[in-house]
Amino acid sequence: CGALTTNVLQCANLWIGGNTETITINAVSGNSYFLRIVRITNTTNVTGRLSIYSGNKVTGDLCNEAINVGIGTCNFPFNVNSGFSHNETGFASPCGSIQLEGWAKLSLSANQTVEISYASDSKNPALQVYRTSAPDCRPGQMISVACSDNLTFGGGTETVQVSHTSAATYYIRVSNVEDGLG
Repeated sequence: CGALTTNVLQCANLWIGGNTETITINAVSGNSYFLRIVRITNTTNVTGRLSIYSGNKVTGDLCNEAINVGIGTCNFPFNVNSGFSHNETGFASPCGSIQLEGWAKLSLSANQTVEISYASDSKNPALQVYRTSAPDCRPGQMISVACSDNLTFGGGTETVQVSHTSAATYYIRVSNVEDGLG
């Protein structure tokens, strides 16, 4: 971070392209904080996504931190609750008005067909699957390949089928479209 240390609470610089820089501060209520994102090695553009958390970060809350699941996974506990508060924008969302969301990731080999389901005991979940050939989930590079929001309030199971001829990574978005509690 070198010369950028004047009046700086935290600075992160991993020097490795494509990774996530993370800082943690103890914010004081009523104070204003300014974030400075700079490119220090050359003058090319910096592209990315900014996320700001209050409290502990929940694994699976953001697409780039999706929980890995594999074929044969059954009854995996995946609760989208009030800790999942960081809804991401830029993803196609034909599955209704999202209140909360969580992410899982599945890698498939060529010529595989799988059924993906999400069961909820009490809420109205929506299940959406995106395919990408990118190394991570980038809204502009992900294609929505399946979506299910067939349930009404009160729970049940959403199911989609995914089939593809070449190897790909799939991101599974589980959303609560009923209210702010999962």
